[in-house]
Amino acid sequence: MQKSVRQRWQYGKIYQFFWDVNVAGRRDPSLNEMLRKLQPGILINDRGPSPGDYSTPERVVPEGNEFRKPT
Repeated sequence: MQKSVRQRWQYGKIYQFFWDVNVAGRRDPSLNEMLRKLQPGILINDRGPSPGDYSTPERVVPEGNEFRKPT
């Protein structure tokens, strides 16, 4: 996986990476470390192999974070 990511991330600036997989069986924090090394300043969500920069709740909106207008 690291080889594939490394190859794809050489095409230009990437601002955000969104994990959307079950990585419970493969917790490898070096993946996020590599992403940050290749793309300094990138934002990574919390569904990956290590804590990310922001939370992405599943099927629930945390209290106080309701949308007040259509998005």
